[in-house]
Amino acid sequence: MNIEAIGIFAEVIGAAAVVLSVIYLASQIRQGYTQLDQNNAIAKANAQTDLHFRYQELIRVMLDKPGLREIVIRGLNGYDLLNNEHKAHFIAYITPLVVHFDIVLRLHESKLVDNDFLEEFRLMTLGFVSTHGGRQWWAENKYFWIKTVREYLDAELANTTTLPNPITKMAMYQLDEQAST
Repeated sequence: MNIEAIGIFAEVIGAAAVVLSVIYLASQIRQGYTQLDQNNAIAKANAQTDLHFRYQELIRVMLDKPGLREIVIRGLNGYDLLNNEHKAHFIAYITPLVVHFDIVLRLHESKLVDNDFLEEFRLMTLGFVSTHGGRQWWAENKYFWIKTVREYLDAELANTTTLPNPITKMAMYQLDEQAST
């Protein structure tokens, strides 16, 4: 074997090594993307579970405190009829609901929650904000929210064809006859 043959043989071996390296690298990149997709799915599930849990805790707090429940119900039916102390309780209850929606909207923009999850929180949030008292509260307090949330909820409230039923249609948001007298 002469030097030229050895050189050609070495080039073929080198080219084969490069091809094998590229194939290996592509396989590692694909594996990395698969792992990233799995991690994103886990993060998405954790975010959605956490938000559901926190939302349920808010509902539970209201149900565990009959006085708060009555204030919330009265506020949903007429925020302007509440005294200042009751407005403070109402604000302390409804604000976290809109905060949750704000978080869900941001996570949706980051692709961490899907369209169905956004829709679920959209319906829940609008169920509160579309009530008579919820609209009054929103008109008075919406400027505390970022522009994205303000514009989103304002557009939804203006489009009456896509609004869900107000939350006050649900039994737990109605006062008992005895409590309302």
